[in-house]
Amino acid sequence: GDGLGYLATRESFENYRLMVDYRWGNLNTHWNDRIGHARDSGVFLHATGPDGSSQDGNGAFMAAIECNLFEGATGDFLLIRGDGSDGKLIAPHVTIMSDERRDRDGFPWWSPSGKPVTLKTWGRVNWRNKDPNWKDVTGFRGAHDVEHKTGEWNQLQITCRDETIEVRLNGTLVNRAKS
Repeated sequence: GDGLGYLATRESFENYRLMVDYRWGNLNTHWNDRIGHARDSGVFLHATGPDGSSQDGNGAFMAAIECNLFEGATGDFLLIRGDGSDGKLIAPHVTIMSDERRDRDGFPWWSPSGKPVTLKTWGRVNWRNKDPNWKDVTGFRGAHDVEHKTGEWNQLQITCRDETIEVRLNGTLVNRAKS
């Protein structure tokens, strides 16, 4: 389709592993003028609140922690805010281990040997080896990307156990957080 949307389950899950096999096609969506920009999708974890209540994505989603599927940025975590049925803010949060690096927006990189950093309400956690010069352009490839080239299959494995979310891309651990 063209535009934003998502598949969801009516079931609640905890302590699970989700496997996603995907590959990027040659086309991008016209929604929000994504033509010429990096191909973009995601997996929403710990989604809560009413459908269509997100403050991000023009209200297309639920509040959640998103594991980004985004050329050059697959494995990033995004905090997606939302409004509860009572109108109160639903504000996800994560705690990660991070070194001193920050991207141009001020957001940290996950580093297993870093110090604890907590993001609340809004933010991004860059995957471990994301290129610091990442650009929102079709086909972007960072020097240390583990995502395969356009047209080749990738495997994303997301494990949620207790409070920990762990993301592996093509067998490589790329991000970890506590929610």
